[in-house]
Amino acid sequence: MAAKKRYERKLDGHYQAGRDWKKGAVSLSTLVPELVDDIFTRKGLTSSALIAAWPDLAGSFAKNSIIETIRWHGHSDRNGTLVIRVDGPEALYLQHEESQIIERVNKFLGCHAISRLKIIQTPITKPKIREKQKLPELSQKQEVQLHNFIGTCDNEALNQAILKMGREVFKRALFNKKNKT
Repeated sequence: MAAKKRYERKLDGHYQAGRDWKKGAVSLSTLVPELVDDIFTRKGLTSSALIAAWPDLAGSFAKNSIIETIRWHGHSDRNGTLVIRVDGPEALYLQHEESQIIERVNKFLGCHAISRLKIIQTPITKPKIREKQKLPELSQKQEVQLHNFIGTCDNEALNQAILKMGREVFKRALFNKKNKT
């Protein structure tokens, strides 16, 4: 029997080679594309990479546009239609840049996959970014409580990191307690 045995696991009805348990944890960024690409394929997109690269491909139009899907004509991977939702008057400007965007997308995909754009003019709603809330400062008494609670260790850098984290947790608890009432 081999020293490094690789185990198989069943995931969604398919067997996939598992990772060697001695190599440790796997980062989430390596697992997410495998999981998300299946969803994108069902929507007609080749992969999540096209969505991620859209700001580079569309340039200034990216902030006011979203890729919907790719509609394939027949059973060919050529002459597809890229469906894009565009906000308001940007649709007219995007239409003027259509040939350049098609060229960039085809270059990104590595073949002549897209032959035209279908532009749907509709409002684009982006999630609002919450403002960072100002957390209250700790009083001298609370700072002493924190130092007593945490204690010390031999590594000064570790002490500082733990204190910094403790301060933020304490501030967040005070903030939540204050805003709850």
